[in-house]
Amino acid sequence: MTALQEAAAHLKDRAPGIASLRQFQRDCEAGLRKSPEEAGFLRLLADLTGRFVDRYDDQPLEVAAAKAAYEKLVRTAERAAAAQRVEEKLAIINELGAADLG
Repeated sequence: MTALQEAAAHLKDRAPGIASLRQFQRDCEAGLRKSPEEAGFLRLLADLTGRFVDRYDDQPLEVAAAKAAYEKLVRTAERAAAAQRVEEKLAIINELGAADLG
């Protein structure tokens, strides 16, 4: 299992919330060393997650907003982990580069 697949699976096993998102960010950052061939996906996912978590650090976060961010990350991480064709990978990387979780 690749680092991206592991991070996506671990995220999917957690409940939506800031703590789960912060752990996903750490998992992606740790995966950079383990799976350098997935570095683009992992870095972009970690950065996207980190921006969202930092935005709500010490502030109230509606359950719906946390759940929406969580679900978007799960879907995107699973798509990235399953991508086979170069064109598909590039499209997901570009999507992540422009993404915002809310």
